[in-house]
Amino acid sequence: MKNVLKGVCILFSLLLLNQQSFAQSFWHQKPKIKDIGYYAIDGGIGAMNYFGDLNPLAQYASTDLSKTRPAFTIGMMRKMSSRLHLRIGAQWGRLMANDFQAADPNHPRHRYRYMRNAHFRNNVYELSLIGYYDLKPSQFVYYKRQNATPYLVLGLAGFYHNPIAKTPEEFGNRWTSLRALSTEGQGLTRKSDGSKYGKKYSNFQIAIPIGAGLKFKLTDRMDLWFDVAYRILFTDYIDDVSGNYANAADLPSDLSRAMANRTMELTDARTGGTRDIKIFDINGFTNDGVGELTINGFGNDGDKRGEKSNSDVYIVTNIHLSYILNVGLKCPKFR
Repeated sequence: MKNVLKGVCILFSLLLLNQQSFAQSFWHQKPKIKDIGYYAIDGGIGAMNYFGDLNPLAQYASTDLSKTRPAFTIGMMRKMSSRLHLRIGAQWGRLMANDFQAADPNHPRHRYRYMRNAHFRNNVYELSLIGYYDLKPSQFVYYKRQNATPYLVLGLAGFYHNPIAKTPEEFGNRWTSLRALSTEGQGLTRKSDGSKYGKKYSNFQIAIPIGAGLKFKLTDRMDLWFDVAYRILFTDYIDDVSGNYANAADLPSDLSRAMANRTMELTDARTGGTRDIKIFDINGFTNDGVGELTINGFGNDGDKRGEKSNSDVYIVTNIHLSYILNVGLKCPKFR
């Protein structure tokens, strides 16, 4: 993560501090004509996809397309120079994944996740400040901008999220918030020795959008944008799965215990599908902290539940239209 952030900072510095010299050397153009800025409004639709403990990045060349969900965005944009646009935007989208559907019980690498049997759904509400850096400059008046140009995407976003999942049948098969249940002991104390589990994760998180896209001029005032941007996150709890199981005796309720360890459920709560229980024999069985039967390696304090070393990621693919409102604004100079 530190190397990623270092690379992002270097890229951001190159884009903002050296854009004029880059333009002259790379495009062999001398931007002597005064750049004219403008404001534009935009809106669009797109898709969100998730990579994390329930859908590992290394598992597929691309994320599970069956779990692609819609996203919607609106924003306002300011042309800052011949290449740079800054956009303040709002976006809503949904992320989801399911071990029962994504993990092959007969594959040795996926079998663990199938036994774990977790799933989640998460609505993401995002506010962002994003820079769009055109690789082909557009100078002077707005209607003489490029007919088409690729661009880079880099910015900062804050978002609200709250992962939920469906309860087992004995709890009504209803959607419930997972954070409140402390499924990995977050915010709780071990009764055995008084030591603490990790602190609760926040519903409010920070992300770094980074990506690329293509922009097309449709009319004198309207552009079509298409971009794909990763959200680099600083949390591993988009899916409520990160580290190890807690001792079932330390969890605050029967519902918390049921949602923390779902290995022994015979049907998938999300889809109603029947689980392949034959593979449970591979690990064998044991009892958890309150004496309930569980698969060996699941459900006891310290048993692996997720990959804490890797933060989650989500990807946003957007198609949006922008409309230029006013022109003749002075572009700030970057020296």
